[in-house]
Amino acid sequence: MASNNSIHLQRLLDRLKQGDDAARNELIGAAYERLRLLARKLLHHDFPRLRHDTDTILDETVLRLFKALRECQPPSVREFFTFSAALMRHVLVDLARRQKVRRAHEANSVEGHETDGRRPTPFVDSADGPPVCALWAEFHRRVETLPPEEREVVDLHWYQGLAQSETAELLGKTPKAVSRLWLKARVKLVEWMPGVEEIFPNRG
Repeated sequence: MASNNSIHLQRLLDRLKQGDDAARNELIGAAYERLRLLARKLLHHDFPRLRHDTDTILDETVLRLFKALRECQPPSVREFFTFSAALMRHVLVDLARRQKVRRAHEANSVEGHETDGRRPTPFVDSADGPPVCALWAEFHRRVETLPPEEREVVDLHWYQGLAQSETAELLGKTPKAVSRLWLKARVKLVEWMPGVEEIFPNRG
């Protein structure tokens, strides 16, 4: 993220804190494309067969962000990105839960129409079936339990898609320090959830 963009965002946050409601709309506009890219990355890279499109995730995230900014005014660009990432994470958890319930209902419907006496095999999408959705939901919850510095790096580098150098600028750290925090966070998540490395590749 360029420094002039960070300055622009900080000015919008300052205006919002001073009660300028128009700044809220401008903040949403400034974050919109980054959120769109994030939603697209998650769907097409990490959830290639999730039964939702980019606009579904984007619309839910933007709606929550718009409402939340009425009550909460992040004081800095860094906290704004962390806040936005948390909202996106909550949207993902909700979508994963809804899909799990829907697919379970579909499987039960198939069983209800069974006529040959055999128990049907529930359909499981090998790339993004209910087990993977459940794993992702748990992964997002686990991120919440990371130490603050590690969680911020995951929020900015993974969820927001910032480069490590951009993450370092926002956090006021060196790229090497951010790299160490990223590695620590990833090691913990993989240790806590064996198999998560398959859907949480090392971005470097």
